[in-house]
Amino acid sequence: MMENSFTPIEHMLNFRAKRQKDFPIRKFC
Repeated sequence: MMENSFTPIEHMLNFRAKRQKDFPIRKFC
């Protein structure tokens, strides 16, 4: 497994973005 490249918060936001397409996840990319 690679080292955590994403913080728990970023991972959570990314997870929510997949469920809530209204959330602008691209803003964090």
